[in-house]
Parts: sequence; structure tokens; C-alpha cells
Amino acid sequence: MRSETDEIPLDRGLASGLDELTGATPALVNMLVAGPPGAERARAVRSRPGIRAWPAGPTAWPSTAPVVAMTLLGGRLVYVTDDGAGVRKVFGIDAGGTVIDMSLAGGDSLIAGTAPIAVVTWRDFAFAVGGGEPEKISTGFAAARLGGAPPDAVDACTIAQRLVLVRTGNRGTFYWNRDPGEAGSETWDTTLDFAESEARADALVACESTSGELFTFGAETTQIWVPDPSRVFAPVATLELGAVNVRGCIRIDQTMAWAATDERLVSSDGRSVEVLSDNGLAATVSALTRFDDCWAFRCKIGAFDVAAWVFPNDGVTFAWDMNSKTWSEWRRKDAATGRFLPWAPTSYIKAFGRHLVGMPDGTICELTLDAHTDMGDPIGWVARTGFREVAKRRHTVRVAFPCRRGEAATTSASVQLRWRDDLGPWTPPVNLPLGVPGDYQAEIVQSPVGPPFRRREYELSGDANEAYLITAGKETFEEAEV
Repeated sequence: MRSETDEIPLDRGLASGLDELTGATPALVNMLVAGPPGAERARAVRSRPGIRAWPAGPTAWPSTAPVVAMTLLGGRLVYVTDDGAGVRKVFGIDAGGTVIDMSLAGGDSLIAGTAPIAVVTWRDFAFAVGGGEPEKISTGFAAARLGGAPPDAVDACTIAQRLVLVRTGNRGTFYWNRDPGEAGSETWDTTLDFAESEARADALVACESTSGELFTFGAETTQIWVPDPSRVFAPVATLELGAVNVRGCIRIDQTMAWAATDERLVSSDGRSVEVLSDNGLAATVSALTRFDDCWAFRCKIGAFDVAAWVFPNDGVTFAWDMNSKTWSEWRRKDAATGRFLPWAPTSYIKAFGRHLVGMPDGTICELTLDAHTDMGDPIGWVARTGFREVAKRRHTVRVAFPCRRGEAATTSASVQLRWRDDLGPWTPPVNLPLGVPGDYQAEIVQSPVGPPFRRREYELSGDANEAYLITAGKETFEEAEV
């Protein structure tokens, strides 16, 4: 009987919000799609960046509370910790790599309030808000309350020589310093220098600036403002989408992306809206138990440009790669139990040419494609194909997935392959070798592959302890007799 070949794609990205019987990918864990959208050749999947110790980081960290915010100030790193019990400290790392605790005096040197913390930099100062009185941080690593009697604030941003504050409470107002420029950051008149997002009677929760425009995010709507010579800020557009919190909003070049209050992940240039989570993730994100408790970041690393939302309460992180237009899910794997656990970082910043992540133990580590573990824990990964339906029953005699390991591979490696027909049980996993040390071109091969079928789904899994990627598979089959 004549044999034929067919392709088994791996590059569709996570689409767990769609039914896998339609061919949607129900699982793409800790993998990224390598290649542009619409590529003529099949794209590959490769393991996400790993986490390692920051090579230039301090040798001693004075706090064990999670690092929840970071910014660059005068070429040095400032970060904030929150122990969850009301103690929210400010630290700076000096030129010698020593951590300076700016909160030793207590009181006015601690971040006030109980809301999530946001930090913004304005030339020689940084400003931190967390629901109480704003904090002003100098390049000399001193932290104290912002003077001039500004309002208590839940978010801050800078635009057109103004520091903008979103007032705490069930209000739709935002405020700005009276005298423009950084020198005027402590001049406030809260009776005159404010505006209200009046498109809807909803409370403001966040603000951000991009492309010379100010986005004010409410619980139900988002209003866009531009600097105005007579009014300071004038409204120009309104979007019928609110934001769930401060930390779920991120700037992406000339657009903003955020976790919207209707349980969608969206992006907008202030005029049109793209619903990112409609790309196969809508049902998944709407099923989260705490969609409103998330933080987001943008990471341009290697060939990837990722916007990610971390949902700590549900223990999941969804990463949207803007180059390949695909989703993946990030988790960490416990080395002792083999179980998937929530991805560990609590904040992110691009600084000093590195991708730094704040950690829950008070340290700052590096996120990098050169790391193939998370601080020693393997990056366990899973890639499912979704069901592929064929017109005639076929018998697969061989499946093969081309694979490239890192050229510096020093250990033997293997992956696990299993499959199922229709919605029946999975076969026991088959352990397939990837090659021996020094062997960086390999192929994942299984032969034979089960009984004849009309509908089949494959799953590959393993531990990414080194750099490697896997391309679309080839299925060699014969048509089965009816």
C-alpha cells in the first residue's frame, strides 16, 4: 500500500478558549512560536525565557518581601517591596551594587496606602503611589512625602510637563501640579487643577501617557485627553471599555494594552480597539476566579515581543507574542514534585540592557533566553496539536518532529509523546530520545502509532534544560481499509 505524508502543525498558539475538536490548541505551556505570522514555511516552537541570578546584582538583599515595582532613576535602579501587611518600602541600588534602604526612618519614608503600588520617573525624581499620599524619591536615594498637599492617589504618570495623579476613592477625577516642570512637582491646587472623566459616572482607576496623549482608565470607560493651552487637558475620545486595576495596564509603543472590566485583554490606540483575548482565549480568561487581580508587562526579548498578564490568584500567566500573533501560557515547574505552579515573578523592568524580574523573596533576577531553568527548576513544557480530522480513516506508521538542540548540549535529552483518538483516553507517554551530548540536530520519532483513526490529537512534553526548538511534524500514513 502506498504511503503518504501529512503535516502536524505546532505553531497555532494557545487557543484554550475554543473547543479542541475544532482543531484549536488546548495547551501551549512555556513555549513560544518562533516565526512571523503567515509564514510560508511551518514555524517552530521553543521554550520561553528562563530565570537566573542577575549577574550584576547585589550580593545581599535587605528585604524578603515581594518586589512589586521597579524604575530607573538617574541611571540606577529603584524598587519597592510590599509585605502584604502594610509595610511598603523603597530601596535603591547604588553604583557599587549596594542596596540602600530609603525606608529606615519609617513613617513618611514608607509608601502610604493599601492599594497596588505604581511608580513613575520624571528626570531627577521618581514618584510612587499606593492609595495614600504620594511619595517623592530623589536621585540621592531619599524618600519622603510629596509636598504641596497633592491628593491621595492610586496612579501617576507624566505628560506635557505635568505630574498627573488619579485620586483615591470612588471618583472620576485626576489632578496635576499647578506650576509646569519638575521644579513645580510640589505645587498643587486641588480646587482648580483637576478634570473629570465625564463620559460615564465611573471611578478612575489608572492613567498612562503615550504619543502625547493621556489615557484615563475608569471602571467602565477609558477617556483620552490631549494637552490644551487653555484647559491644560482636553478630551478627544472615549472608549466603552474600563480597566480592572492599575497594574494591568501597559504601554506598547503608540498604543495601550490592558485587562478590561468585561474580562477581556485588549489594546487600543485611543480610537479603535483590538481584543487580543478573542484570539482563542476569551472563554479561558472569563473563567478566571480573580480577573481583577493581575499585573502586566511588555518584554521585547530576542525575536519575541511579548505582552503578558499575570494572574496570581489563579496561578496562570498568559503571554501574547505580538510578532507571531499567538498566545502561550507560562508556569514554573517544581523540580521535586513535577507539578506546574504559578510563574514566580512579581514585577518586571528592562534596565541596563537586561530583562529584570522582581521576585517574591525580595530579590531581583534576570529573565533571559540563555537560561533554560527557573533558578534551577526545569522549564517543563507542553505542546498539544488539537484534533486533526481526516476525510478517510488512516493508519499512521510513523510520526517525526524535527528538533534542534543547543549546540552546546552537554547532556542526553528526551521528550514524551502521547496521543488520543476522538475524546478518548490518552495513551501512556512514550519517552523518545533527542540525542546524546554534542548532538544538536535530532528528530523526535515514533513508529508505529496506534490503530486507524479519523480524528487524532498529539501531545509533546518535556523539560527545557537547554536551548532547543521543535518544528511541525510529519505524519507518514496509509489509508485504512473500510
